[in-house]
Amino acid sequence: MSKTSIQNGIFLGLALVISSYIIYLANPNMYLTARSSILFLIFLLIMIKSGLDARKSNGGFINFKSAFINMFITGAIGTFLCTLFEYIHVNFMAPELIEMQRELALEAAEKVSGLFGDLGEEFEEEMEAQLEKLEEENFASLPNSIKNYFLRLIAPVAFFSAIIGAIIKRKGQSNGDDLDKDEGPRYIVNK
Repeated sequence: MSKTSIQNGIFLGLALVISSYIIYLANPNMYLTARSSILFLIFLLIMIKSGLDARKSNGGFINFKSAFINMFITGAIGTFLCTLFEYIHVNFMAPELIEMQRELALEAAEKVSGLFGDLGEEFEEEMEAQLEKLEEENFASLPNSIKNYFLRLIAPVAFFSAIIGAIIKRKGQSNGDDLDKDEGPRYIVNK
């Protein structure tokens, strides 16, 4: 872990928070529907920057493990700050977003049920139960926010840390101790 991964994590978190708030101010409906796509681009760029910074601080060389850890720390800090902002924003600053999100979820569920047509009474009862659950659920509750944070650690953070780490890794110059190469027997000569 390096100091740059923490700095990049804070930078990522601030970039995600500021971008989220700007999107909300521009169009609250877009905040609920398109925000994740926009924030993903910012996330990806700063994760790449974090990996390249770590490689640069190691003299231009980095192994997969070090790259992964540096980028994972960056992503964990950034997504924590963004998730904390979402919780505060939706629950205290703009609680109308909870109802807007509920309406969007209900509309989507009704469209999905309409696609399947008449699948029987059991399906309709299950859809009714799911719709009732959606009407009662608070998408921005503290337990849901914590669950979302841990899901984000797996899906975008760990997944893209691994992909980017595999791409940016670069082995250092051989110092003669590379035993993986089969160059014949090695002898130690004492002088």
